[in-house]
Amino acid sequence: MDAKLTGKIINEKRKALGLTQKELAEKLNVSNRTVSKWETGDGFPDISILPELAECLDISIDELLTGIKPKPIVVEEAPKENTKKHRAKFITAEIIAFALAFAANAIGSITELKLFRMPPFYVFIEIYLLVLSVLLFVTAVIVFFTAFVKYKYESENKEKTVKYEIWAFSAFSLIMPVITVLRFLYYYIILR
Repeated sequence: MDAKLTGKIINEKRKALGLTQKELAEKLNVSNRTVSKWETGDGFPDISILPELAECLDISIDELLTGIKPKPIVVEEAPKENTKKHRAKFITAEIIAFALAFAANAIGSITELKLFRMPPFYVFIEIYLLVLSVLLFVTAVIVFFTAFVKYKYESENKEKTVKYEIWAFSAFSLIMPVITVLRFLYYYIILR
């Protein structure tokens, strides 16, 4: 610690604030001779008075002792990707999910329209196609809702259009499973 440097800083800051040595001394409960000694470098402020002196001069203790202003702490946020990029990823996943749901509905429709009340051999094919349809449907749901959750988390988006897309996807992808369930209910409960 350099007494002359600290004295120079005290002098400059005191004058910048428009204070006399006497006014600064009164604020610190010391004599104006003490303040004069500090400013000339003949004396050094007591360590117990440094916080109060720094506050009176509107500087930090580090700046008072070294003359170096502390750098402000800058908290850098992690760079977020562009919202358009998130939206594009979501739309891609949405298209894939709709394609899978469409394939599931198409395969389910084949079993409903072509193989209903067919000979026993074709019943096995119908079961395989229904299983494939269900697997495609489950995959579509997983792809869609995983992409949706990721999109909402990454972009913090509150768009209403996304809500409509969820309703549209849910309605579209549930067509075939609902028809299949109704057919089984009709075939096994009503016809038996």
